[in-house]
Amino acid sequence: MIAKKKEVEQIKTKKVFSAPAILQVGSPTKDGGLRLKVETNELSENEIAMLMKQFNNKFGWILFSANKMNDDNIPEQQADSEGRKMKTPSQRLRATLFVYYTQRIDKSKTFDQFYVEQMEKIIDRFKADLGD
Repeated sequence: MIAKKKEVEQIKTKKVFSAPAILQVGSPTKDGGLRLKVETNELSENEIAMLMKQFNNKFGWILFSANKMNDDNIPEQQADSEGRKMKTPSQRLRATLFVYYTQRIDKSKTFDQFYVEQMEKIIDRFKADLGD
């Protein structure tokens, strides 16, 4: 069976794979994890090619349910290359301010006080730019 161009493009961009499957619990691993085996129903050649290209030997997350899942069951936020959930821009800003606080600010203020003060400065700067 030869894949059509549109099907191939969909395979290249697919970030999530779902199929009916049987999950078999295997044995514990040395690091405290658990070895799992997943057996799917028959897959198309396109699905097999996509799995081999995009997911084989990659770190990721597995969702399993006895019922069919829909898009609401799948997290929207992408993980980074090491599988950690990526921070939102506001979480990154807060974390950066915390590192700055721990390395450069005397501890006469709590971090929460410092954070609120810095956020107000950022807000005021943008408000001032709007006023021009």
